[in-house]
Amino acid sequence: MGARTRRQQAALAAQSDSNESPAGNGTVEKSPRKTRTPSKKEVKENPVSTDSFASPWSAGALEMARANKIDSTWPWIITGISAPVMALKQIINVVQLVKASNWLVEGDMANRRALRGKKN
Repeated sequence: MGARTRRQQAALAAQSDSNESPAGNGTVEKSPRKTRTPSKKEVKENPVSTDSFASPWSAGALEMARANKIDSTWPWIITGISAPVMALKQIINVVQLVKASNWLVEGDMANRRALRGKKN
């Protein structure tokens, strides 16, 4: 992460300062805060930095990128490469599930035959 601006530091300090008061039973009650939506001018002047996300691939970072209308070439390339691999893996999983189910059925049938043979 890069160095934070004074404005970002002030925002972080304001978030950590809360109007909490002890409730007497070991819990902490939070008083409601009023939030306001920033104006379009404020958003343009102070865009949210991607440094605030833990990972550039987190849901928040990806949603912000989508909302900011980034070039979608790379996401489509990654999707095009990974989709066939994921589809093949799902097909292999289904084949394994069917084979394992048949194997269990054969084992159960053999056990039942053995039990029937002992009764007679």
